[in-house]
Amino acid sequence: MIPIVQVLNGVRVIPIVRHHDTNVAMWQCQALVEGGFPVIEIALTTPNPDRLFRHFIQRYPGVTWAAGTVLTRDMAAIALDAGARLVISPDYSQEVAHYAAEHDVPYIPGVMTPSEISRALREGLTVLKLFPAGTVGEGHLKAVQKVFPAVRFIPTGGIGAEDVDSWLACGALAVGLGGKLLQGTATEITERSRRLLQGGRL
Repeated sequence: MIPIVQVLNGVRVIPIVRHHDTNVAMWQCQALVEGGFPVIEIALTTPNPDRLFRHFIQRYPGVTWAAGTVLTRDMAAIALDAGARLVISPDYSQEVAHYAAEHDVPYIPGVMTPSEISRALREGLTVLKLFPAGTVGEGHLKAVQKVFPAVRFIPTGGIGAEDVDSWLACGALAVGLGGKLLQGTATEITERSRRLLQGGRL
């Protein structure tokens, strides 16, 4: 299994595609690819996520396609069968963790409290999604990093694109971002993505 930190090496932002319309999600993914993102997450709450994974993995194998909002083993199976190479959850699921490990695919569970972080750490997971990070702020990230220095965190949820730099400055490995990043036309998303990846403001 490729270490997650190696997969995310140099990645500032993981864009999260989540939409009730598969076709909209498809052109949003295309716009993000053209914007230069090396890692893109597709939430499994999007209809027909397996169709999206197969479509884009075939065309852009150099991008790491991550399955997001993976809550059960069955959801993980759908994503991995379609070719997803990274599994992300809003919580910690032992069955998802074990299924991902069986298939040599990295797993990033969501955590918030010290107890949740400790549980994931005991399972050997050292890259965790801090969720929902926007409700607790950067101070929470700083506090848990002091207690758990072996863990790298990816704050996600309720974070504005304008706050990416400050979260990274606080020690975040990367930041999960949807919302404002995916507003507008495909051209606007692509241009916004390029500015963000270059360290600019949205």
